[in-house]
Amino acid sequence: MPRKKKQETEGMSLTEGALASSLKEKLISKWGDMAQVARKSSQRRFIGLKSPSLLFEYLIANSVFPLGKVVQLYGEPKVGKSGVSFAFGDLFLRQGGYVIILDTENKLNEDWLSSIVDEQYLDRVIITPCQTVDEWQTKVTDSIKLVRREFKSLATKHGGSGMLFPVLIVVDSISGVAFGKSAETILKRGFADREFPAEALSISRYLKVISPEIARLPVTLLLVNHWKPGKDDKGKLIDHRPGGKAPDFHTSFSFLVQALKKYRSGATHYNMLKMTCTHNSFGEDKRSVAVRLEWKFDDEGQQRTRLNFGRALIEFLLGLEGSVGTRVKKLLGLGEVRTGVSFATELGIGRKDAVSHGDLAQVIESNGEVLEELRKILSIRKGIEYKAGDDYEQLLVG
Repeated sequence: MPRKKKQETEGMSLTEGALASSLKEKLISKWGDMAQVARKSSQRRFIGLKSPSLLFEYLIANSVFPLGKVVQLYGEPKVGKSGVSFAFGDLFLRQGGYVIILDTENKLNEDWLSSIVDEQYLDRVIITPCQTVDEWQTKVTDSIKLVRREFKSLATKHGGSGMLFPVLIVVDSISGVAFGKSAETILKRGFADREFPAEALSISRYLKVISPEIARLPVTLLLVNHWKPGKDDKGKLIDHRPGGKAPDFHTSFSFLVQALKKYRSGATHYNMLKMTCTHNSFGEDKRSVAVRLEWKFDDEGQQRTRLNFGRALIEFLLGLEGSVGTRVKKLLGLGEVRTGVSFATELGIGRKDAVSHGDLAQVIESNGEVLEELRKILSIRKGIEYKAGDDYEQLLVG
């Protein structure tokens, strides 16, 4: 009897499976290509640009910089948020893409921008002022429409999908000039009272609508926001941002940027930044790294600025503890001779041949097999790298 019951159950499951399959096909047919079947983690496609460093991969728990996503970057005033956003923009420019900067505070420093972005790419950086929150939202929408139209035009011309180059849209900052007084009051008070609901409501409604539009394009929307830490009545640490926490509900990643140290000596200046991925929809969040935002002056007196991920990567690997640290050091044969100088015996660099952290980082990141092992140890998900000229729509569907 039990055997017969099992067979009957299996027969019913097959019938129900056929009905479910038919329903699935009808629903997908009715709702179009935005509808899809749920997939395993290994089947979900995370597409992005080549990451600037293994350290950044660890920060976001993914091997590529996200495309088709909304990203938030926030921190206290003058901490270096704009510099970080320009460094992100450089990734897009180096892949033949464009950067659109919507300057709502009318204080964008083009000298600072050109010290980070190579001069040969500056003609693909578009800067425009915005006076209100409504205006930056309108310009984001216009940009996305124009990008989509351009892609279609290129598709017709080249006979492909037309998804030929990545675009970064930066809103710096999302609170906007129209809400300047309220933003100042929030930062001064340390909280947003009931009299300041407009920012959060406007931003939340807009992001809810625009996020799906970005999802199928090689476009990233980067929202820069101000931040001030504080405590509630019970002494619990909380953070305050103009516009509230509305962006967190619609962003795939949120990065908090904090200044740990400022160093000035001769021609070398840097801010030691702590970057924390406070929100991550595609992996482990709350990961933090420390990286220098450095600027030097060349022989011609021109400022050159960069996020020094190379040095930061080796400092990070050397500082790992527990089983993860043991596995990393064993894999690389990693050790430090003195500050800023290290070796990796398993990579053929002995103690006597120790090199700078930056040079060692280049050796590690140019070794594909070692990179893959490090990604496994550090729990970094392998994404799909998008390059200019790739068929983006095809990458989406696999």
